[in-house]
Amino acid sequence: MEFDLSREWLETNGIGGFASSSIIGCNTRRYHALLCAATEPPQGRVVLVNKLDETLSIRSDGYTSGERHFELSCNQYPGAVHPNGYQWLREFHLDPQPRWIY
Repeated sequence: MEFDLSREWLETNGIGGFASSSIIGCNTRRYHALLCAATEPPQGRVVLVNKLDETLSIRSDGYTSGERHFELSCNQYPGAVHPNGYQWLREFHLDPQPRWIY
């Protein structure tokens, strides 16, 4: 999948709350959030969960010595993007709910 910060998703609950981000999981807007609730609908929005940084750990032999880690998240900083979790992203689907396949 292409690295594209301009592609975004949005899910709303109909009473002012929502979740949104870029499809690669890099928050690029002030109100990108996994859980934003409207305390006084339709205004008074409060971001309750901004982001999660996911890491997949796989043990091939049952011991920590054979453990491999894959950072799936993505954060944008001035002049840099780290980690590059989007490199593992293969598919994104919005219907019926946002779903990422790595």
